[in-house]
Amino acid sequence: MSIAAIPVSAIAPFGQGLHRPECVLPTASGDVYVPDWRGGVAVVRADGSTQSWLARDPDFDLKPNGIGFLPDGRFLIANLGDDGGIWAMDTQGTVTPFLTHIEGQALPPANFVFLDQDQRVWITVIAANRPTMPAAASRWPKLDFDEPTGSGLARASPKTSPIARASIGSPTAVPVACASR
Repeated sequence: MSIAAIPVSAIAPFGQGLHRPECVLPTASGDVYVPDWRGGVAVVRADGSTQSWLARDPDFDLKPNGIGFLPDGRFLIANLGDDGGIWAMDTQGTVTPFLTHIEGQALPPANFVFLDQDQRVWITVIAANRPTMPAAASRWPKLDFDEPTGSGLARASPKTSPIARASIGSPTAVPVACASR
């Protein structure tokens, strides 16, 4: 498959008044959803109009960086704010925790979230260690992506928790600090 080159002159701005649209989720209808740094999600409709859904009075630092769609219509939000974690938000602005702790440890600021076709949630975090935590104290999975095992799982380092080691299910070993039972 070849990819056609697009000249820079053919690229035009799309959307206005957006607030740090880091992750872009286009839909078949032509709508494009993006995180809204003010604490929510925005959409640029195919006709160019925009709409935003902002969290109602969150009691934590919500800085959406990555977003995803849940089957029930809520958004998944990877929170890059100091409180970190993955949050769910409905279109009324109600925010609820989705994944904020693993094995008793608070999830650090999250960079990306993705719900795959099997309804598994994949996440990345910007750092396994918070600035106040010594590097040696990290309990987050450490993955070695150089040598796949052939079983469809990445080979995890000895520091990877058993739950994470058993639940990492990507043949290309997407780095996740997430485990499911």
